Amino acid sequence: MLSTVDYDGIFFLPGDKTDEMVISKFDFTEDMANGRYEDKTELGEIYHVLLFQEKDGEIKFDETFEAIFGDPASYVDHLLGSGVYGCVVKKTNKSGKWLQDYLKTIKEDVILEEVVDAFFVKTYRK
Repeated sequence: MLSTVDYDGIFFLPGDKTDEMVISKFDFTEDMANGRYEDKTELGEIYHVLLFQEKDGEIKFDETFEAIFGDPASYVDHLLGSGVYGCVVKKTNKSGKWLQDYLKTIKEDVILEEVVDAFFVKTYRK
């Protein structure tokens, strides 16, 4: 493995300025903290990746996938200025539940102004 990552995930969210990204690392709390990490490889650990894209003030769910990262912060750094935001979370036997809770929180925090199609919505925050 290339490096040991001492956090469970990274949020990378839009800042107040155009093309600004606010990055914060976090550890799981409470019942999520004692999850068992999934298989590791020589290249790194397995992570959930959840991406949204912002264009002209509109938020689009881009995709979610799993990836192997030696250093997930390097992946996030390469997204600076791209208009892509989201989170990267270490995969554990409990992280699927965490991801579902996170998506629910986002859904409750965002009001749908207009549904353009199944995945593209115009939004504003409460």
